Amino acid sequence: MSKIFYVTSNPGKFAEAKLVLSPLNPEQIHIDIPEVQGAPNDIILEKAKSVEKLIDEPFIVEDVTFEMEALNGFPGPYIKDFLYSVNDTGLYELARKYQNFRVSTTCYAAYCVPGKSITVKTGTLSGQLVPAKGDTKHGKRSYNSVFQPEGFEKTFGQMSLEEHASISHRAKALNQIKPLLI
Repeated sequence: MSKIFYVTSNPGKFAEAKLVLSPLNPEQIHIDIPEVQGAPNDIILEKAKSVEKLIDEPFIVEDVTFEMEALNGFPGPYIKDFLYSVNDTGLYELARKYQNFRVSTTCYAAYCVPGKSITVKTGTLSGQLVPAKGDTKHGKRSYNSVFQPEGFEKTFGQMSLEEHASISHRAKALNQIKPLLI
């Protein structure tokens, strides 16, 4: 494959995706995509269809959910807006009120060849909310400082980009797409 676009306005997400998809060397493209509401699979398919109308090259687009067990899976796909309201420390404080710190995060990644196919793959990582540690973020708002993956002593916020990219939910989804790109 000669060229693959990665659709995101978030430089942190792209840096991680570029590491995972190495040596394919994806190119970042910023397209404002309408944020639809609904089930995660419906959201990612709508995102892919929206982008497909705008570019005629193969691309990957993603959406992330963050499920808090204490809130029966909320905020789910609405994590971005939720973080703007309560920040990362607010997530932890909310879990603390319920004394249930179990969470999972899922990346829904869609690979699209315009006019031909859309393939969706997912990667999920379970963990727990902890008091904020570390300052590595993806975007203006992030749960990295309070999300500690299961089996690790560090939060995402304490991990290097390389560490993070080797275990993340995004890596799990993109590693399933990578064979389709070769």
